[in-house]
Amino acid sequence: MAAQVPDAPINVANLPLVTSSTQIGLAWDAGAYNGGISILDYRITYDQGTSTWITLDDTVTLTTFTATSLSANVVYQFKIEARNVVGYSLESSIISVRAAGVPDKVATPTTAANADTSVTVDWDVPTSDGGSPITSYRIEIRHTDGSSFSQDTADCNGASPGVISGT
Repeated sequence: MAAQVPDAPINVANLPLVTSSTQIGLAWDAGAYNGGISILDYRITYDQGTSTWITLDDTVTLTTFTATSLSANVVYQFKIEARNVVGYSLESSIISVRAAGVPDKVATPTTAANADTSVTVDWDVPTSDGGSPITSYRIEIRHTDGSSFSQDTADCNGASPGVISGT
């Protein structure tokens, strides 16, 4: 059987830990059929809502890619093609990803002293996440001098609102 073009890449997804206001991380899986011969590389194209697809890179050999030098708070569409010696596959499904902007500021948290010498800190999730899921919060504690702060990462991991902090 003669070699054929490969199947299109599948499961194209955003990598939220890579995505920021200036870059977007992508990952995908190779299609089920490589055309009977090894995949040489992938071509990544994008569109900023103008219906004009631009090639970002056509020599990607891994199944991950980071698009850089992007504009914050802009939605980009991406599609990916696999290539073997016969040619390019069909395009993957299109994925739309926003280059994350800065999330809204957290409203003033509430605190409550507990009998066991700890403090419960509670806050509401910001209204806007800037276009990318919030992955953590930074909790700073003001010292008794009233002007210096430190981060408490041992007792407060900042993973979600409603954290109990030791003193």
